[in-house]
Amino acid sequence: MSGIGGLSEGSRDLSRRRDRQAAWVLAAAGAVTLLFLALLALALGAVAALYAYPIGAGRACVAGCVVVALACLSLVLGFGDGWAGGIAT
Repeated sequence: MSGIGGLSEGSRDLSRRRDRQAAWVLAAAGAVTLLFLALLALALGAVAALYAYPIGAGRACVAGCVVVALACLSLVLGFGDGWAGGIAT
């Protein structure tokens, strides 16, 4: 007999592992996007951090926060935009 969600009581729940992998993929995508579009990197980093925090993936959350911080710095200084200049210029 299956339990809640179709899982039997003895089976292992791999959803946490998949959630953590998804958080890392979002953080990595934000880091790669940081080279081209800072606004998209800001959004991806924020989504990665906000997705990783409640599932307990601390390192992925920190990686997302680093991407957000670098994207904010990039927007202020005008790097990686595709647009000329930044807020500080």
